[in-house]
Amino acid sequence: MLAAVVVSILAQAQLMPDFGPAFPQDEVAVVSITIDPDSLQQMLDNLENEHYYPATFHFESSVLDETIEGVGFRLRGNTSLASEKKSFKISFNSFTDGGDWQDLEKMNLVAQQNDPSMMRSKLCHDSFRHFGIKASRTSYTKLYINDEYKGLYLNIEHIDEEFAKKYFDEQGDGNLYKCTYPATLEYLGSSASEYQFEMWGSRPYDLQTNQWSDNYGDLAHFIDVLNNTPLAELPCELPIVFNVEAYLKTAALDVLLGNWDGYIYNKNNFYLYNDQRTGQINYIPYDLDNTLGIDWVDQDWTERNIYNWAPSGDQRPLFKRLLQVPEYRDKFSQHIEAFCTAYFNASNITAVAQGWQDLIADAAQEDPYRPLDFGFTYEDFLDAISTSSSLGPQVDYGIAEYVSERRSNGLDQLEDYDVTTAIVSWVQNEALVEDADDVVIIDALIEGAAASECDLMISNDALSWTNVGGEFTDNGEYTDVAGDKIYSYFSANAFGSDKLYYKTSCDGEDFPCDNKFLWTSASGTQLFINEVMASNTSFVADDAGEYDDWLELYNAGSGTINLTGKYLTDDLTNWNKFALPAVGITTGQFRIVWLDNDPEQGSFHSTFKIGNDETDLWLIALEEGVPRIVDHFNPVSFVTDSSSERTTDGGATIALTNTPTFGTTNSFVGINEMVNHNIRPYPNPAADIIQIGQKVTSARLLDATGRVIMNCVNVSSINISGIESGAYFLSLDGITISQLISR
Repeated sequence: MLAAVVVSILAQAQLMPDFGPAFPQDEVAVVSITIDPDSLQQMLDNLENEHYYPATFHFESSVLDETIEGVGFRLRGNTSLASEKKSFKISFNSFTDGGDWQDLEKMNLVAQQNDPSMMRSKLCHDSFRHFGIKASRTSYTKLYINDEYKGLYLNIEHIDEEFAKKYFDEQGDGNLYKCTYPATLEYLGSSASEYQFEMWGSRPYDLQTNQWSDNYGDLAHFIDVLNNTPLAELPCELPIVFNVEAYLKTAALDVLLGNWDGYIYNKNNFYLYNDQRTGQINYIPYDLDNTLGIDWVDQDWTERNIYNWAPSGDQRPLFKRLLQVPEYRDKFSQHIEAFCTAYFNASNITAVAQGWQDLIADAAQEDPYRPLDFGFTYEDFLDAISTSSSLGPQVDYGIAEYVSERRSNGLDQLEDYDVTTAIVSWVQNEALVEDADDVVIIDALIEGAAASECDLMISNDALSWTNVGGEFTDNGEYTDVAGDKIYSYFSANAFGSDKLYYKTSCDGEDFPCDNKFLWTSASGTQLFINEVMASNTSFVADDAGEYDDWLELYNAGSGTINLTGKYLTDDLTNWNKFALPAVGITTGQFRIVWLDNDPEQGSFHSTFKIGNDETDLWLIALEEGVPRIVDHFNPVSFVTDSSSERTTDGGATIALTNTPTFGTTNSFVGINEMVNHNIRPYPNPAADIIQIGQKVTSARLLDATGRVIMNCVNVSSINISGIESGAYFLSLDGITISQLISR
């Protein structure tokens, strides 16, 4: 019998972050860069050099007046590098590890030299954001370099892990790909390496995060599903790996805004991000200056058919295949009409553009570099909203002219379609369940007028289904208070089985097509987090010579356990934080994992650090393709150079000890019952012989991962002349000596 149900709202992951003080919307801020003149000249003499030069950054607005020393400063762009008016990138972490400013690691200052209005990119970014598409924040700024006014610039939010944290999964640790020409998303093969090819010295699918792993497996799988799934099955299979609903909306706006330099027409200029919270890859538009009537490829973008916008004969499966699916084509059509009805008309766009023009007019008029590339006059700037006459070969339309023609032609081209009254982008369990005392939380992202008619269905066997709590409503207990369209179902875990299946039912259609489930009990795998040191300052160094926190894994089972498909995390809503390497742990074996967020140092160096003194740690395994808790370690002590360990290997009781047993059998001695061991092996470092100073029954030498290198009995010295140079650890008579042995 289900327990009482309440509905809440997940943290506002789907809401756009505020513009904030870094992106003021009611004034033109001032950015001043002070840089060594020789460095500046070297930068301008070597246009393709992406080297950051040290500089001082000063930002001034009505609410901020801040200076940062030691930022990185360089040119940005590709074809625009040859322009008289340059674009620039500012990096706050090039010379300061972890450095940022206003939660930004980078700042893009874009010259907009080919747009007489200097507003097209701004208008397009804001249009995407207005319709709920994750797109960069933008604002205007005046740029000074060594006190010289360089002109009016558009400050465009950089797309990186900080962007991913704000807009997606709060951790920003999924794979982020920058996709440039010729990123067609066509199928090249089943191997991830097929998508790591280079052209002109860079990868069209360029991994921006997790570069230490260089793992393109998620991208390869998405492209495989996109290209090779039969069309009839695509609505069931593609949403598992890709946020289809958000992309259909993005594609509609791309077509109407005339964004020909993006994916659909020019296989260029977009990002893909794998949201670790939903497991879906998301499409992110960027570089939106060639829009709203700017044309370099001899096309009239107001007339091109909205359904045939991609080049005929070219591979564009993400657009072409989706529009071959009737329900996706209908949703695309619905987005076209909705955008035209609610926002995209000449009167509205003119009013918005006029507001921006009034704000930036003085800065544009004073801009000495603005006329240098295309001869645009200040009168051209003032006329750019209404007309394209005499504005250069690439400017086919004024902004309002373009909107009027594109809207009219787009609505004429619009096909009849079935109205979709509720759109479900994803349904998922928010966190993993460990036992019968846990609360089950299931989230659904539901948009559309009929969201109130959607039901959440659950089942123990995927055969008989229960509607839990009735319909979502706009004014009852299911109110979408946060305005993020995410509805959540909470219930005590009282299901009487190991699995809980769930889905939504809207307008008679179920989402997802295949039954999803969550595990409602822990796994029986005999793999344990056996010991944790959360404040290692001098106890043992890793193989890089760093005193990082660590944990010890232990196999209490009767056979080898492979770590493939197993993960470590300190956050159950982000269960796959660190994927353990594909190695086996034999019965009774120990393995050390360094909790240092230094995965580039080796496969047993995690992708996160322990956060604070309220930390829990979990070991997760994929079982039947669904994450399931294997072990939960709590409490984790933060006493310096002491560890929390199970009092017996794999046992239920965890206690604090100041005699950690790094990589060895736990021989727990209570914190108040410690024996003072005065053994001091020497010399340290040692080249040949380690003298122990007294005879011991057993001596074991371990490497920094906890693997036993030597095991001796009844000795007072150890000959290490045959081992490789490196960092080692010595255990004597079952007592781990916190002394680093190296040679």
